Amino acid sequence: MVVDVSHGNFVPVTALLGGSPSYIVDGIAQSDCELVAIEIIKLRKLLLEDAGVSNFFLEISLQRLQRILHQFVDTALLDASERIAKWLIDVARDQNAKLIDGMVIQLDISPRVVGLATAGMARETISRQLTWLVSEGIIERSKKSVKVLDIARLESLRDGTAIAHKHK
Repeated sequence: MVVDVSHGNFVPVTALLGGSPSYIVDGIAQSDCELVAIEIIKLRKLLLEDAGVSNFFLEISLQRLQRILHQFVDTALLDASERIAKWLIDVARDQNAKLIDGMVIQLDISPRVVGLATAGMARETISRQLTWLVSEGIIERSKKSVKVLDIARLESLRDGTAIAHKHK
């Protein structure tokens, strides 16, 4: 079974465990993708027969664990301003080859995905932080995009060596 999933859309994922009843796991597509479902018995056989497939799943699992570890470290060590700056820079890097003043970052992602990417920040906190960055002259903000006016200050916020004055 193959299902096309549009960016930001809700994805119900049904998983089967060998012989036991099925359960539902929900997720959100972070980009346009194709979802492929395979019977667990066939997958287990393939994993045992093909080391390349096993290595593929191991690599995906390690990448996911690394992202979770980074989010944990960010939550523990970075304040809200630093987390928002880091998130903006990460999104900018995904969209552009070069980080420069005046670059525009498209933010056509759901608030829930933004909250997850910023280690669980509330939508109100994210909005407040973005508004503060505007007042500091670091970014300009529109409904679905952010224009970076001062990449050096944004990077210094991310690194905890902020040139901008911290707000209360």
